[in-house]
Amino acid sequence: MRPVINHRISKTVDEVTDHFFSHFSLVVATSEQQRQVCYQTRHKVYCEEMQFEPCCADRIEQDDFDAYAISCYITHKATGDCAGTIRLVIPQTSEQVLPLEQVWSEAGHASLSLSSSVGPYCELSRLAIPRRFRRRQSDCQFSAVAGKGDEATFKTLEPGRHFPYLSVALYFLAACLCMQKGIEQVYVMMEPKLARRLKMLGVNFVQIGKPIQYRGIRAPYMLSVDEFQAQIPVSLQRFQQRIMDYLQATYEPALVDALPRLASSFKSQNAA
Repeated sequence: MRPVINHRISKTVDEVTDHFFSHFSLVVATSEQQRQVCYQTRHKVYCEEMQFEPCCADRIEQDDFDAYAISCYITHKATGDCAGTIRLVIPQTSEQVLPLEQVWSEAGHASLSLSSSVGPYCELSRLAIPRRFRRRQSDCQFSAVAGKGDEATFKTLEPGRHFPYLSVALYFLAACLCMQKGIEQVYVMMEPKLARRLKMLGVNFVQIGKPIQYRGIRAPYMLSVDEFQAQIPVSLQRFQQRIMDYLQATYEPALVDALPRLASSFKSQNAA
């Protein structure tokens, strides 16, 4: 399948990029206050809107995986509100597992074979976009937690209307963090339909297990960071580069302090 995005609409994607950075800013949660913004947004989406999890009195959605995760989010400049969040769960010891491993085990399946020997790896999870931003932006046609939509959404890239820039920006933000932290392998639990739609954008995740019932039909997928970079169409590479430039200019010192020497410590543990 050829990627939908091609040179003919590169100008449109550039306009979308300018539109995004005019109205939104990126935040890497390096303080407890910023992490609370992510947890509150997840509660709004996962507990209140989607009812995937029970509501909590403190309106915080948090789990054990957050202890070894980097959370990040998008802020709407005009209001200061969180427009979407995602996290990278990054195991740092052999005892720490990925969320999809736990889901897979609880479903009664044998352990997944993860390529941990290649180096540091992570799972992208807890993507959440509040309803008000799904309605006012093009993500109104997208799932709050999966970023899925109909194929027409990926084929018509009009700024502010059909391009799913909040969903794409969250995934690209996570991908840029993976590059900065030396992550080599990325895993995600998603619907097969979403995997096919990402393929239309040129990003080909490899399915590593059969679909199971988990908030709908979902399956585990993997993709190396190098493959992700190689597969992104040129037009979207410019969008991703803007995100990378923004992170490097704004957050590089904080990111180094957030999870120091992650790649080297991981490799040392596996070599022992």
